[in-house]
Amino acid sequence: MSGSVLLAIALGVKLFQTYFTKRTSIALKTEREIVAFTAWRYLLCVLLALLLLLFEGGPSLSPAALGIAALGGVSLALCGVFEYVALRHGAVVLVQLAGMSGMLIPCVAGNWLFHEPFTHRHLLGVLLLGVAAVLLAGYHRSQAKKSSFLVWGCLLVVLVTNGLVMLSQKLFSVWLPEEPVSLYSFWTFAIASAVLWCILPLIPPGGIKTRLLPGKSTLPALVILAAAVFLISQLVTSASAVLPSVVIFPAFNGLGLVLATLLSAISGAPDPAQRFGHAPGHWGTFIDAITKSPPLGLSNEQEPCGGFS
Repeated sequence: MSGSVLLAIALGVKLFQTYFTKRTSIALKTEREIVAFTAWRYLLCVLLALLLLLFEGGPSLSPAALGIAALGGVSLALCGVFEYVALRHGAVVLVQLAGMSGMLIPCVAGNWLFHEPFTHRHLLGVLLLGVAAVLLAGYHRSQAKKSSFLVWGCLLVVLVTNGLVMLSQKLFSVWLPEEPVSLYSFWTFAIASAVLWCILPLIPPGGIKTRLLPGKSTLPALVILAAAVFLISQLVTSASAVLPSVVIFPAFNGLGLVLATLLSAISGAPDPAQRFGHAPGHWGTFIDAITKSPPLGLSNEQEPCGGFS
């Protein structure tokens, strides 16, 4: 199967994931529940990868595979955490812009790690795609003006970690072509889930009853979204073996955001990012306890856009 076909299927799955996330996010009421839901979702991804690996000889302990997966897993977990913090402070569109800008890392690294071409035209195309997606999403200058040093620091971490996740996919597919892609998914999601479970106790409950185990209302969504996330990981990592970084990552991130924004406008589904901004949890409290910066939250005038999953 060609890389373009794999990318197209991945975009289709991403669109489905975005729609389903928007429709089911109302069941998650606090930041603790969101993080726990994500950790459980990654754990199910581990089980799906393990099922595939059982038909491929079982998971190996290759130092190279573990190292690349550790880069991807830790980055994936930290990216989600700092996204939550930035969203808690109202920087919704800026989070999306930072996440998209992370694609510059594999694009630039691909030039000297994999000898992929990265010309001025490529750079211009990447930047234009990012700008178009953000404009379509509806950027508000007030977000940038109100953002504190804490928010800008979180956005920088989101940019770097999201870029490192993409880079780890490329590293695995190019440097370890003999290893099954499911091995990357297995270790990456296992490490990401472990990191999130370690972070979860650090989030203050805030006196609100929190359900950390999947309930009847969230279990179907958990299974479906885990399957979607796992499939996207498999498809994008496989496609990155044959498509240059400057093609696959801008296309998946930029077009994915454009399609998700259009879907949101058409369906009118509630945005998880908006719900998160109004959630009664205390990610902001946890960080603010360190920085002594009061959380801003999201105002009713702000309209978060795009899928946050």
